[in-house]
Amino acid sequence: MIKYLLLISRQGKLRLAKWYVAYPKKEKAKLVREACQLALGRSARFSNVVEHRGSKYICRRYASLYFVASIDKDDNELIVLEVIHHFVEVLDRYFGNVCELDLIFNFHRAYFVLDEVILGGELEDSSKRTILKYIQVHDGASEEIEQAGSNGAAAAIAATVGALKNCVDDSSAGSTDGNGRRFFYGRVSAFLFCFFLFSIAISCFFPLRVGG
Repeated sequence: MIKYLLLISRQGKLRLAKWYVAYPKKEKAKLVREACQLALGRSARFSNVVEHRGSKYICRRYASLYFVASIDKDDNELIVLEVIHHFVEVLDRYFGNVCELDLIFNFHRAYFVLDEVILGGELEDSSKRTILKYIQVHDGASEEIEQAGSNGAAAAIAATVGALKNCVDDSSAGSTDGNGRRFFYGRVSAFLFCFFLFSIAISCFFPLRVGG
């Protein structure tokens, strides 16, 4: 079982971190520091497998990124190396010649791809074609939801502005009787009512854009 998987740049920056075992926050920070030292301090001639603190560290470099996975001492390190390579191949097909910038600006998509490859620390699917098919379906659904949310929010805002205009017109018409106080309270009531409608519209439609 994979305990955690880290992607580290040559500058020691953490680009992706997925934890499959619960660790305290301080312990996570310590493990990340150890992984950075392990990955950046080793020569390419050294083995990809290192035993440390009762666990095995699997380290593999692709271009400017180091993939570091921690597994149990009795697990098969060769399988984990193949799982890491499988993940990289899926990323490469999805982004098209994937690079570090793709993971920086599309980290949420990289996490989604990882969740389709590894689940609970174990390989979920070995078929790259199947994984990419699921990802394409997800991306299509996300685009439709985002588009629907944008159109719905725009319609709600337009309706709110129209209601505000009607309420203000009604309050202005009511001021012709010479009662200034009635005119003032009419405008205040219209503003509060339309602000309430606008708040409902925002809360109903804009959450649909999260994660798009």
